[in-house]
Amino acid sequence: MAKIAERHEVLGGRGCVILHASGSSSGSWFYKERRDGRYITKKLSGATSAKEAIAMATVIAFEITEKAANSSKLIFGSDGSRFKLSTARSNRKKSLPLTLAVNLFLTNEQKRVDANIITQGYHKIKRVALSLKLIPYLQTIGIDNTNQIRPRIFEEYLIYRSDTTRLVQQAEVSRIKEFIHWLVKEGLVPAEIGYDKDLLPKVTVKPTDRLSNPAVSPNDWNIIVEYLLNWKAEDTNNRKSIYWRNVFYYFILLAKASGMSPEEIIKLKHKSIEVVDEGDGKIVCYIKTTRAKTSQSREIPVLFGNELLEWIAFQRDYINTHNLNIQIDKETCVFGSPFKEMEPYLYQTFHKSFTVLRNELVGKIDGPAFTDKPYTIYSLRTTFIEDALRAGTDIYLVAKAAGHSVQTLMKTYEKLSIRERSDELTNRK
Repeated sequence: MAKIAERHEVLGGRGCVILHASGSSSGSWFYKERRDGRYITKKLSGATSAKEAIAMATVIAFEITEKAANSSKLIFGSDGSRFKLSTARSNRKKSLPLTLAVNLFLTNEQKRVDANIITQGYHKIKRVALSLKLIPYLQTIGIDNTNQIRPRIFEEYLIYRSDTTRLVQQAEVSRIKEFIHWLVKEGLVPAEIGYDKDLLPKVTVKPTDRLSNPAVSPNDWNIIVEYLLNWKAEDTNNRKSIYWRNVFYYFILLAKASGMSPEEIIKLKHKSIEVVDEGDGKIVCYIKTTRAKTSQSREIPVLFGNELLEWIAFQRDYINTHNLNIQIDKETCVFGSPFKEMEPYLYQTFHKSFTVLRNELVGKIDGPAFTDKPYTIYSLRTTFIEDALRAGTDIYLVAKAAGHSVQTLMKTYEKLSIRERSDELTNRK
């Protein structure tokens, strides 16, 4: 019997993937599950890691289920005669456990990622919506298999997700709709159910629902900057904390100055920045970036040159002082971690620090004027856009810099106080 180097349960314990460590199959991955009192083992050809094997196991499990549904059964007559009876029926409805169907759908979507049709980030959004939101909801109402999907099962979904915003609900329903349509194409849900326009709830998004990332007021911004300056200047013996505080400070400055999304800044490399000294102390950074959400590439002029040079000087001095074997070149992430070979920090790390910052300033800042929703790290992008509009910048230019259409920009971001433009209404003759 071959020795096993690794073993991982998959599909909720239905089966497992194993890596053989000896024999002719040494180094190969296999999928194994017990069915009808016996074990079925299939080689996962092409799998080179546990992650790849686990992904492929979903497809193999589906094939095993399909084969079992269409197998022939040996029947004995009363006279001792034998004949085969096919269990497959032309009108038989296929069905899969929903967890397996979701895994299979996501495996197919990963192929689209590999073909550069969709991004890995978009794949993650689908995984979260289906695996972490849809499946738990369906389990609460006793729906475990695809053939149980029927009209009205999503009537309570918006109540189930009532602790989220309308925008989040709208996005989740869109992902669920995509999955249901895939089930129809695979013959796992009848078309009259899957394509029924009333199957999924309608999510109405109001203008007030778009205030989830409110702009930071000028006074609150000054308080935030002052707090961060003092915070990064505090004495601390934790060398990682010293570095992180500077990362976060300059990250926040660039987010507001550029209007780039946090994800764009996290991935930003030095090769994407051209620093131009335009005289009179004005050093402009021309940043080339692409929004993952829209795949729209753009170049943004940002008045951030002095701050960038400060950051790079700190970064190099820090690396030299602590004798870190790190080289900064054009391929290096601007805000990479020297403790992980300059790999970018995770978005969650920035989000967590901003939440801590906001909580520290409760009672010191006024907060948003037109909503009870708090500032978020995305508020810095909103602030850039609204500041530009407030300054009279051409709206087409602002939309281009932000990576938006003019229509989206107007619908989502322009929430300016009418008092700031009252002269235009009161000085008419």
